[in-house]
Amino acid sequence: MKIRLGKGTLLLFISFWAMSVCSLTMLGTMRTDRQNREESRRNYSDYAATIVVSDCNDDFWEEYFKSDNLKNAVLYTNVWDENYEIKGIYGQGNFKRPHMIAGNFDELFIKNGTKNCAVVGKNLQSQIYIMKGQGYIDIQGESFRVAGIMGVEYESRINDMIYINFSKAIEFGNSGQQMIMDSRYKWRIDSNVSHLQSFAAGKGEFYSNTLIQESVLSKIFENSNMTKYLFILVLISFWLSTVIIVSMWLMYKKKEISIKDMMGFSHLQILGDIVFDYLKISVMGYLAGIVIFIPIGILGKAVTFKIYDIGTSLFLTVFLGGAKIIGFFLKMIMGEKHGRNRI
Repeated sequence: MKIRLGKGTLLLFISFWAMSVCSLTMLGTMRTDRQNREESRRNYSDYAATIVVSDCNDDFWEEYFKSDNLKNAVLYTNVWDENYEIKGIYGQGNFKRPHMIAGNFDELFIKNGTKNCAVVGKNLQSQIYIMKGQGYIDIQGESFRVAGIMGVEYESRINDMIYINFSKAIEFGNSGQQMIMDSRYKWRIDSNVSHLQSFAAGKGEFYSNTLIQESVLSKIFENSNMTKYLFILVLISFWLSTVIIVSMWLMYKKKEISIKDMMGFSHLQILGDIVFDYLKISVMGYLAGIVIFIPIGILGKAVTFKIYDIGTSLFLTVFLGGAKIIGFFLKMIMGEKHGRNRI
């Protein structure tokens, strides 16, 4: 069936073409901005604190972990290694975990389990060897069982890192060095630091300092957040404008609807024809926009997009327009029941 390029049809086609390019560009830019923020914070959450406990016994951290005082937070310590970037880690509850490609990240925290356990970045998979049906990687002359592979699709330091058991990192000589406590909320950091300080009393010298202290208002009005809010508002306005565009398109279709009504077409038949035309024109307009956007997404380093962005954006846009069409026909039917003209 040929598409008649009348004013309404052309308007609908151009609007969906424009909405596809703009919405996908904004979604991709928002994702890239979030990735850049995570990298700038070295994959930590919004709040983190430096922790130093010196002059303590070798079993200090084992006793602390057994006390279960760490709540919804994670401890990191760096392990010096000439080959890899390695962090010792211990966490409990709700904290930011890396994206896992395979395996279970929380195997690093299993009590009474082997300390020689590691989660490896995806770019280091070539260093893994198989022994007795299990993957291993050598770290500082010792074999570590690989509990999982972590990594993200974009370029990130997490792809080249190794996480190991925190207690094992201490055995490598990190006792008394600076550590990082990370959590999603400042009050959790304050609570966990306070508990650790109380636990360390009489057992060693304790020091802490909050690295990031952002008030609620400063986070809301941070430049990157303001940009995100602006993008969201623009996206909402784009999607809502679909209702206006479809309303205008239906005005152009009134004559066609009246003719079919006089010819005896049922409401369902008319609705089916209109919806089919709407889907045909809108999807073609959207595909035309995607043809323009994909080279931007592939060649432009400032935009990162996923295939499901296309599906999500298309569904929301088409759904809102479809809802308007159904509402139009319901209004027409209700008008007929109350003795008014069908159109």
